[in-house]
Amino acid sequence: LFLNPNFFKDAHDSVYIFSTTLHQDQTGRKLIEEFPATSYDSFDEGKLQRILDYQQQADDDERESIALVFDDLPHNLKRNSLFFTIASKQRHYGANVFYSVQNFKMVPPVVRNNATNLILGTLNSSQLDQIATEYGDGLGGEDNFKKYHRLTVPERFNFMYVKLDEFPNQIYKAFEDKLLYQDDM
Repeated sequence: LFLNPNFFKDAHDSVYIFSTTLHQDQTGRKLIEEFPATSYDSFDEGKLQRILDYQQQADDDERESIALVFDDLPHNLKRNSLFFTIASKQRHYGANVFYSVQNFKMVPPVVRNNATNLILGTLNSSQLDQIATEYGDGLGGEDNFKKYHRLTVPERFNFMYVKLDEFPNQIYKAFEDKLLYQDDM
């Protein structure tokens, strides 16, 4: 997403990536090439705090727009970790926070409740049930949510994009094809 001009490439002044799997695949290596000084292969709260302290020092009108990318979160992060609590404070730092997880319930409620956008790929039925339970109300219920997921993600590498900060939620297949919400779908 951060290397593609159709998505978030050049959308932020700085991109900070925290990923335990950064060195394990081609995508991670490309991110390191693009953001060598701001790619970290561990979840070090001290580094994150220094980034936030630096952001807070700047005047609001001069503060950089930053992306904080948290990929493949380690299972041992505590629920009160700065990597999670930042979700409710991000706007004070000029930050957009992106969580990339394999298990939806891995992120605590503070993150899920402050989410403004979802990008969902193929999911097993258990994961889809959990996400539909959490966010289905914005789309007329869990069954509607699941139907829209099936429409937008008919095969691998497709994705559903949901704007949660609008009601009713706005749904897209990828980022381009907007689907009209229909309660009786």
